[in-house]
Amino acid sequence: MRLLWAIGTILLMTYARASAAGAPLEFHRVSDGIYTLTSDAYANKAVIGEFARFLVVIEFPQSDTLAGAIVDEARKRFPGKPIRYVMHTHHHAHSISSFDPFLRRTEAKLVTSPYNFGEVARLTQDSVALKQRLDRGDKFQFIDVREPHESQIAKIPGAKLIPLGEVPKRVGELDPNAEVIVYCKMGGRSAKAADFLRQSGFKSVKNMIGGILAWSDKVDPSVPKY
Repeated sequence: MRLLWAIGTILLMTYARASAAGAPLEFHRVSDGIYTLTSDAYANKAVIGEFARFLVVIEFPQSDTLAGAIVDEARKRFPGKPIRYVMHTHHHAHSISSFDPFLRRTEAKLVTSPYNFGEVARLTQDSVALKQRLDRGDKFQFIDVREPHESQIAKIPGAKLIPLGEVPKRVGELDPNAEVIVYCKMGGRSAKAADFLRQSGFKSVKNMIGGILAWSDKVDPSVPKY
């Protein structure tokens, strides 16, 4: 992992030298094996490092949609080469929730600061581990922040439905001193709900990584996807 981190740093430095002259938007080849992906909706740039048998994505946007677009573009540009690692080089974890599309749609592993792994554990809940906790009967407040019509299509037993837009006015239904786990379809809305609850003084709030789609993929394939 240290070697991979060093490689990532070198790739970023190479990209930084190229971008000093003004890197173009969208897909751009910087040099052999180094590419950038940008969007008008995303101020920063994602860097793709191409190796003989796999790809490394360095940095990713704080948006499930844009992160998913990076997965799609990588598959189109580099058919047959999987995204093996996704690197998050900053010493903070506020955008880790956007790792969900990589976790859900690829076999990528997250490479980040040791500090961030502690933050990931504190702020997120893996779907498989959540199933184990539910089976054990662990005590926590389990909240579904999707819309009612989504809950009618697919749901995880034991969750209380509080749509995202209703969270501020229904926050009094929850105990700020007890652990809260929130989920949605893919992880984006639940990340917003989790941030709101933390800002409202809740002591322990976790966002379920990948939402109910990850639950369907990894825990219960009988749960419909939509």
